[in-house]
Amino acid sequence: MESKGRIELQDYLLLAAVLALPWAFGGVDAWASRTASFLLVAAACVALAREGFRGLGWQRRSLWLAPALLLAAWGCAQLVPLPSSWIRVLSPEAHRIYSETFPGYPGPGASAALQVLEERALARVPEARAEPPTSAMELNLPEGTLSCDSSLKPLSLQPARTAERLFWYIALLLGFLMLRQRVSDPSRYRLYRAALLLNFGALAAFALLQAQGWNGKLYWLRPVLSDAHPLGPYFSRPHFGGLMELAVPWLAGFSWSRFRRSGRGALYQPGAVGTAVAAILCTVAALASAAKVVAVLLALTLCVLCFIGIRTFRGRIALILAAVVLVALSGPFLEGTALGERLDNYLDRASVSNPLEERGDIVRASLPIVNDFTLTGSGFGTFRELFPYYRPAGERGRFGRAHNDYMELLVTGGAVAAVLFLWLLLAFGYHAIRFVRGSNSRLSLSRVGLVLGVAALMLHAVADFNHQIPANALAFVAMCAMLVPADPEGEGDPS
Repeated sequence: MESKGRIELQDYLLLAAVLALPWAFGGVDAWASRTASFLLVAAACVALAREGFRGLGWQRRSLWLAPALLLAAWGCAQLVPLPSSWIRVLSPEAHRIYSETFPGYPGPGASAALQVLEERALARVPEARAEPPTSAMELNLPEGTLSCDSSLKPLSLQPARTAERLFWYIALLLGFLMLRQRVSDPSRYRLYRAALLLNFGALAAFALLQAQGWNGKLYWLRPVLSDAHPLGPYFSRPHFGGLMELAVPWLAGFSWSRFRRSGRGALYQPGAVGTAVAAILCTVAALASAAKVVAVLLALTLCVLCFIGIRTFRGRIALILAAVVLVALSGPFLEGTALGERLDNYLDRASVSNPLEERGDIVRASLPIVNDFTLTGSGFGTFRELFPYYRPAGERGRFGRAHNDYMELLVTGGAVAAVLFLWLLLAFGYHAIRFVRGSNSRLSLSRVGLVLGVAALMLHAVADFNHQIPANALAFVAMCAMLVPADPEGEGDPS
C-alpha cells in the first residue's frame, strides 16, 4: 500500500535520473542516456513489485495515454521481420530498397540496407562524407544485431538504431507514468518541484561561472571539438538554452505567486527568494546561449505570464507599451553581446539571401522521404543515414537530424506515428488545461509558468531537435507529468 508523502526508493531513482542527466553533458553520450534509462526502468520495477500496475500510474482514467503506448507498440512493429509480400504492401519503397541492395531478395541476405544505401549516397555527395555526426549518440551503434539471415525483413531500414530509440522512449514513458503517480501527493509534488527548480538554478549558475573562466574544456577537463559551441555542461549552446527555456517561465511564475501571496513576507521565505534568484540566473544563461529562437520564445512566454499575472486592464496596457519600448531599445543593450552579434549576422545574411535556406533545404529534401515512406516511415532513428540519399548533389554538410522534430517523426514513423502523436497531443492538452484551471477561479501562476515552459520547447521543436537531447527530453517529460498528475482530485500543485 502506498504511503502518502513518504519518499521511497523509486523517488530516489527517478530524481537521480532527472537531476543528474543534464550534468552528464546533456546525456548525448551513450553511457549517460543508457544509465538514465536503467534508473528509470529500475524505478519502474521497484514500483511494480511494491504496488503493481498502480505503482506505474496506470489506472482506468489513464486510458487517454493509450496513444503513447501505441507509439511504443509501433516502434516494436517496425522491428518485426516480415515476409516480402507484406513489405511490398506496407512500404513499397522499403521493398524496392531491399530488392536493389540485396541481389536475390526476397531470398536470404543481410538486413543493413541503409549501410549500402548510405555508401551510394555519399559517393554521389562526397563533400558530406567528412562531416562528423552531430552527437556522440550517433557513434558506434551496433549494426544488424536484430536482423535475421532470411527473406524476412523489418519495416525499419536500420533496426539497431530503431531499437536504441525504442528503448529510450520506453524508459521515458515509464518515467512519465511513475512521475505523474508520485506527484499526485502534494508533499511529493513539492519535493519534486523544489528539486527541479533548484537544479535548473544550479545549472545556470554553473554555466555562467564556467563561461567566465572558460579554458576550452567542459568542466575545465573535457576537450570539445573546434566547431562546438558549449555552454555549461552542454556541447551545444542552443540546447542548453532550450533547457533554460523550459525553466524560466516556471521559476518566474512560482516566485511571483509566492510574492503575491505573502507580500513583503516573501523576502523572508527561502523558497520565494531562491526561485527569484534562480529565475534571473536562468534568464541570463538563456540569453548567454545566444540562440535567437530561445531569446524570442523566452520573451514571448514571460510577456504572456505577465499579461496573465497582471489583473487590471490598465496594467496590461502598460505591459504592452513597455514590451514595445523594450523591443525598440533592445539594440543598444544587445550590442557587443554574443546574441547581438548573432542577430547582426542574421540580418546581414537576410539582406543578401534567405538565412533559413539551409534548414528549409532539410525540410524540402525530407518531403520526398515522406512521400516514399508515407504509411510506415523508414524506421525511428534512421534519418541520418537516409537523408544523404535524398539530398541534392553538390550540397555540403551532413545532417544527423531534421532540425524539426515533427518532420523527423513523420519521416521515420510515417502517418501511423503522426496520427498517434496528434491524438496524444490533444489528449494531453485537454488534461493539462483541466489541471491548470484547478478548482479555483484564479489561475495559479506557478501552473501557468509550467505550461508556458512546456509549450515553448514544443514550439522550438519546429526549428531544432531539443527533444532528441536526452536531458532536455527527460526534463520535458518530468514537467509534463507534473501537469497531468494521476490523481487530479489531489490537485498535485498546492500553490
